[in-house]
This record gives sequence, structure tokens and C-alpha cells, in this order.
Amino acid sequence: VKNKFYSINKGEIFINRAFDVTINADSQTKSIKIASGTVADALKKADVAIGEFDLVNIALSEKITPNANISINRV
Repeated sequence: VKNKFYSINKGEIFINRAFDVTINADSQTKSIKIASGTVADALKKADVAIGEFDLVNIALSEKITPNANISINRV
């Protein structure tokens, strides 16, 4: 979520606020905070590796959204 603020000299400053993302894998649930990126970025931040045949409910290349719930089914 981007918030737009103006400084005194009318220049623009953009602030990306971190939001919660939940990752379910290996019978565990991890919650992380991330400001932007893809599902793959969120998994990397949570230190969750994806195997060649594992199934992820959201495409790894998809932009992460606030309150996303990522589930990994190991195959």
C-alpha cells in the first residue's frame, strides 16, 4: 500500500508500508511482514523453499497483496 506525502519543496515521497502475509507449509504457519514484491519474495523472506513438484496456491510471480494466505502442498 503506497501512501503519498508531499515535502515542503513539493517533491514527492512514497512510503511503502509493510503488511502481513501468512504462509502455510509443512504443517506450520508463518507470518511475515513485507512491503512489496512477489509471492516468491515472500517465501524467500520466510525461509520457505519450494521443491520442483510442490504446489503453491498463488503463482510465484504474482505480486504479493496485503493479508495474502500462501499455501504450499508438498508433492
